[in-house]
Amino acid sequence: MITKLLERGGDLVERAEICVIGSGGGGAVAAAELAAAGRDVVVLEQGHHWTSRDFTQREDEMLPRLFEEAGMRQTSDAAITILQGRNVGGSTVHNLCYAFRTPDPILALWRDEH
Repeated sequence: MITKLLERGGDLVERAEICVIGSGGGGAVAAAELAAAGRDVVVLEQGHHWTSRDFTQREDEMLPRLFEEAGMRQTSDAAITILQGRNVGGSTVHNLCYAFRTPDPILALWRDEH
């Protein structure tokens, strides 16, 4: 169940054994594993719950929606931009398919050539 406090208004009181902060890849997996082990878990997420109909494919709209500091977060020396997700699903929402198992034909090509 997702409760959106901005739409609901007022205070919300939840009780659980464990509160997982952040619903990204790490938080979601931790929450799922803890729940599967019978623990009472609540996940707290700072960002919004966007659905497929909310995705416009426009960077000027999606960067502020999906990223902390609208995609402009940087290290203290400004050398590296940090694309930190700020939504239900965290960075897994925008990093989906960046890291996937290398297909067998590519592995075979690398093996043959190198």
